[in-house]
Amino acid sequence: MSYSRKRVREKFKPKSEKLMDQVREVLRFHHYAYRTEQTYVSWILRYIKFHGKVHPNTLGQPDVENFLSYLAQVDNVAASTQNQAFNSILFLYKHVLDLPERVEHIDAVRAKKPRKMPTVLTCDEVKALFAELDGTSLMIAKLMYGWLRCGASLLAGAASASLHQLGLRGTSRPFALSFGKCRV
Repeated sequence: MSYSRKRVREKFKPKSEKLMDQVREVLRFHHYAYRTEQTYVSWILRYIKFHGKVHPNTLGQPDVENFLSYLAQVDNVAASTQNQAFNSILFLYKHVLDLPERVEHIDAVRAKKPRKMPTVLTCDEVKALFAELDGTSLMIAKLMYGWLRCGASLLAGAASASLHQLGLRGTSRPFALSFGKCRV
């Protein structure tokens, strides 16, 4: 005899009269975290207040788009914040109000994710930086620069490599470093 688990297909019907109590009931039925419950409730309240305290039953797709676009354009929220607001409104319409057709094709202005530009110095910039240093600080800076450039090989098990393999070479300038085409 094999055991088969049947999935519950019935929608949970909240027993509360007030909308926000219904939201909390459904969130708890689906075992959402308490912090998620607090966040979803706050976004839903903000959505309702944005539209002049009108019940979400009377609002539709254009209203959701207006709210999300407002968040992106006027409030300048981050993309993850806008997604959180969208997911809370989506939860409201799909699971609490049982009106998924109102949020099927949302075409709101999306918040832009910031581009992370790496901070990389060119060979000339490194040479200019080293030219401003002298003595112990120069030696430490060159060793740190070499550590950053050669860090991957050091972490890969080349900790016992000789000074020559690390790029330190004996010249008229002590502790001169060489990395491919960039010789510092």
